[in-house]
Amino acid sequence: MRIDKIKVRRVLALVGIVLLLAAMLVPAVALARAGGGHVGGSSGGFSGGSSGGFAGSSGGLLSGSSRSSGGGIGGCCGSGFVVVIVLIAVVIWVIISMRKGGGSSGGGGSEIFTPPAGGQMPVGDPFFEIKAADPNFNTEMFFGRVNEMFIAIQYAWMNRNLEPVRRFLSDQQFSVLNNSVQTDYVAKGQINKLDNIHIDHMEPVEVLKQGDYDSVKMLVTATVIDYTVDERTGALINPKELGDGKTPTTFQEFWTLMRKSGVQSKMDATITKCPNCGAPVTDGNYVKCAYCGVQMNDPTLDWVLMRIEQV
Repeated sequence: MRIDKIKVRRVLALVGIVLLLAAMLVPAVALARAGGGHVGGSSGGFSGGSSGGFAGSSGGLLSGSSRSSGGGIGGCCGSGFVVVIVLIAVVIWVIISMRKGGGSSGGGGSEIFTPPAGGQMPVGDPFFEIKAADPNFNTEMFFGRVNEMFIAIQYAWMNRNLEPVRRFLSDQQFSVLNNSVQTDYVAKGQINKLDNIHIDHMEPVEVLKQGDYDSVKMLVTATVIDYTVDERTGALINPKELGDGKTPTTFQEFWTLMRKSGVQSKMDATITKCPNCGAPVTDGNYVKCAYCGVQMNDPTLDWVLMRIEQV
């Protein structure tokens, strides 16, 4: 059973008071005996010595004989000695009471951590709080969802049509990507090719609670052969700067996803299904479900990709 630091200091202070009283009372006891005297004298101290002290071999409060001519152990059995014994007993009683009480007292103090039901907090698990509210949450499945989103966005980007990924994109992030595609490629008659694209590594760099929502920021590291071609001829455009169509490059992005805290994960969930009714996402119905009518990119229902940042 652990006793908190504040209470330990209180006990030590009480012990100090007892020892101080003992130091004051012992001279009184000795002076009351025939012959007078003082504890320890020049040949001993409170911590003892070869010829005197609190626990010395030839003198002191607990020794077998007194340095005064009229002393002995019987001379120490006066009222002062009894008071010291009583105070020591009080200290012992306080310590035992604190142990039985689990280290708590009516006066408050620091709380002792109690592990949550089912075991202690997993060390290094950034998703612990999410899992506590959503037992179905699975780290591998979450990473799989991010990978699914990543690949879908890349193909939508190459096809210059971001509508199919609106199912899981926030309206703001959709606008950013769509405007870029329309301005940089559609308007110029160009296509940005992303061959052999795949994620090499992903890891959460920030998991926090924002109001009623859980927010997960992922660092995604991926490799791709990135180049741009003319939509009519297929010829490479500015290969020195925009890619030669052969050389793979590695890039990193921060992805921030949000979902309402406490929403329960569905084991068969996918970006191709409605997060509410589970019906398939149909062509032309990428925002509202064609079956139940809910807005599918709603973080109160499922994970929504809120923001993509280039590293």
